[in-house]
Amino acid sequence: CVFTGLEFFLRYFINANKHVLPLLEDETNRQILARHLGTDVVGCFWVAYLGWNARHVCQDMTDRVLKRTNSMPDAGHEQRIFTYQPEAFRLLNVFFAYQIKNMFDCIVWGDGPEYVFHHFMSMAAAYSGLGCGVGHFYAIFFMGVSEISTGILCFLANFDPDHGVPGLAEALPATKMVNAGLFVFFFIICRVIMWPIATYFCARDITMCLNGESALAKKNKFPLHAVRCALVALSVLQLVFLAQIVIIGRQELAAMSA
Repeated sequence: CVFTGLEFFLRYFINANKHVLPLLEDETNRQILARHLGTDVVGCFWVAYLGWNARHVCQDMTDRVLKRTNSMPDAGHEQRIFTYQPEAFRLLNVFFAYQIKNMFDCIVWGDGPEYVFHHFMSMAAAYSGLGCGVGHFYAIFFMGVSEISTGILCFLANFDPDHGVPGLAEALPATKMVNAGLFVFFFIICRVIMWPIATYFCARDITMCLNGESALAKKNKFPLHAVRCALVALSVLQLVFLAQIVIIGRQELAAMSA
């Protein structure tokens, strides 16, 4: 309801200020902007904010990577996977609601099967955390901090000729270039560097839980498998998106030099 309300408020606001840009005279263009800004940008930065504020929850992983400490011993795998974290639960609720709205928008606007698949797998992983309490330690990064790059991408999507507002890139070229640079920077940090590290630790802990004999692990075998499958699928999608970024980047550079 919140995301839908924000989108309709932005539709009203953009319609009231459509004189600012000739492109906004078109109703479809106004709806596209309202969707990307009111749902996508707000949703991504909302969960990113919640994740950043709760980064202390997964401080052990940061210390393990940056300080080379033994802050994530194998013996603590069940604690990391099954410990309830209120900050993560709050984040997952917002993330799941956002994914529902975004899934609906993807289908309505015809974004493509890869995006529908991405949202479905994200919802499956989030539900495992909400309904079964699995992976709160790692949710802070995967459903929170990593969405910083996605929020910038959603703003940049407004300039895409297929999924955004046609002609907006030509009307605001400097804005597009600045956001493209920010997106590449944060994508490399969040998705190329940090994502594989978090994936390794999360998959390792889940595997140790599945290979163990504890009653808690046996009770949650299905959500553990679901989270691991979603993690693998979403990691593969990161590579697909990275390839798309490289291709589009080369096309943009070629257009600029022509």
